[in-house]
Amino acid sequence: MTQHNDSENLEAVKAFFLALEQHDKDGLVPLLAPEVVEIVPFSNKGTPEPFAEYKGREAVLGYLGGGIIDNFTRTVLVDKQFYVSDDGNAVFAEAKGDLIQGHTSVPYNNVYIFKFIFEGGKIIHISEYANPITFAKLVGLPVG
Repeated sequence: MTQHNDSENLEAVKAFFLALEQHDKDGLVPLLAPEVVEIVPFSNKGTPEPFAEYKGREAVLGYLGGGIIDNFTRTVLVDKQFYVSDDGNAVFAEAKGDLIQGHTSVPYNNVYIFKFIFEGGKIIHISEYANPITFAKLVGLPVG
């Protein structure tokens, strides 16, 4: 991987969260590489298989836009803390979710750790770690 300016990558992650909070799907597009992958590793089934994996910019935007922005009237992450790897190509973010589900107005409060991997100044990989039981309870999915 080519090293990119770590402060630019950190600013890109902050812009990513700002776009989500402002429900700005178009603001996400320039941050993502065409071949970006987003994975949600923790499953509500308690198995090692990921809950979801999205491959390519359109699939990731479908998840972020259709799955998050369109389904929540509030998409704020609070108490964000950022950590940048020594080579600047990975940015980790820890945060608490303060979301409101759109069709029920039910609060959704989860905890998150995100890992963003950069290549050429674009996000190439996102790992989104959150408590799958909290999400499963919100949407009525079985646990285990």
